[in-house]
Formats: sequence, structure tokens, C-alpha cells
Amino acid sequence: MRLVICLWCLFFSQFALASEAEKTNRLRTFTVHLNKVLEKTDLALLAANDLLTNQNSLNGAVIEATLERYVKRIPAVRSIIVTEADGTLVFDTHRKISTKKTAGSPSINLRDRDYFIGATIDRKTQIYKPVIGRSSGVKFIPMSRPVYVDNDLKYVIVAIISPNRLIHPSAMETSYGGVSIYKKSGDLLAVFPDGVNIPSGFYKSLGVGRVLEKKNIVPFHKQFADSRWSENELYDLVVVYTELMPSS
Repeated sequence: MRLVICLWCLFFSQFALASEAEKTNRLRTFTVHLNKVLEKTDLALLAANDLLTNQNSLNGAVIEATLERYVKRIPAVRSIIVTEADGTLVFDTHRKISTKKTAGSPSINLRDRDYFIGATIDRKTQIYKPVIGRSSGVKFIPMSRPVYVDNDLKYVIVAIISPNRLIHPSAMETSYGGVSIYKKSGDLLAVFPDGVNIPSGFYKSLGVGRVLEKKNIVPFHKQFADSRWSENELYDLVVVYTELMPSS
């Protein structure tokens, strides 16, 4: 999983620029928060994997109730859904499709979704760019992994993550900060404040993976942004903290 977090502070004249220590601490806060969210979500998917691998004696309502308990432990996760190997949705902790299923109920198939296709190719947990829910119409970030039984693909488990929950709440407590989270490919996963106009090419201009010192000054619309980042080996993440430099 290759992600990049980018935090830029939209400083106005009444705010002083952060010290080097403050920049380091802000970078650490957002990095640690994201890592904890992903680690907890990954553990929930592993627990769901074990449940589904050994669920022969359990009915659908019990499985959905158990999955829902996993969801309640992680505020960032809105729900967990499970598809069969052909993409047919069979469990959904939000809509309770198995619990409420009746004869003739219409089925939903998700085999065309990237998070399903990716899970059929790679056995590791993966996180994907945001999508709009087919039934809910709400944007979410999917994190998925496959379930194999006797070396055959049986299910795909997907955690439905609320994008804003990947961002530490301290971002909401300041009037001069903003956070964005990217996959290393450049796909934007989440941003705060909502609607921030990030220049096209901003992420690429940082030089992540190419700049040895892990800091850079890059254009940001008509200003320049002072950016620095750290790398996390566990989830192959890059975390970037950025402050807009004063206009000349």
C-alpha cells in the first residue's frame, strides 16, 4: 500500500510560521494517526478472514452481527462488506443484506470494482482510491483483502473507510491548516478542509522518492510551499507536511 499524506498550512498574515520543531511534531501527529487507523482496519479484516474461513455452522445474521462488532471498534470504518468469489455481495454490516434477505431479493455484484479486482490478484491487504457507493451514493475509501479456503478464492472482504476519518482531529481545531492524503501513484484519497484547490502537479513536484533530504520548496498557485515528508515502511507510506510561504 503506497500512500502519501500531504499537510499544508494556509497561513495568513496574523499567523507566525511554524518552527522546525512544530513542523516535525505536526508531521508526526498526522502520520501516527493514519498508521493507527490502517493497522486497526487491517486487524479487523484479518479477524473477518478467520471468521469467514471457519463459519460453516454460522448463519448470515450471526456473521453480519460479528462483523459489525469489528466495525464498532474502529471509528474510521463505516462498514464491512463481503462478496463471494464472483463479486456477488453477501454480507454488509450497514444494510444487513444477509440478515434481511428474503426470497427474490435483488443481488448486487461488485466484480467491476478495483478493490474487488485487486483482491483477486494480490493476497495482501490493499487500499484503493475513493469510490462512490453503488447503493449509498456516498464516497468512501475501500481497503480489501481476499479470503482463500483450500487455496481457492472464497470471498473478498472490504472495509468502507470514511475519508475524513483518516485525518487527525487536530486538523479541525486550527484555522490555518490543511491535510491531504494521496496514494503514491498520485490519487487523492482525502483532504481537509474540503474543497481546497490543490494545484495540478503539486504532488509530482514534491519529488517524493527522488529528493534525498525529504524536503522541498515547490510552487503552490501564486505562492511557494515549504514541504517535508517522512516514510513509513509498514504500509509503504510517505507523509508530507507543507506550509505556504508568505507572498513577496
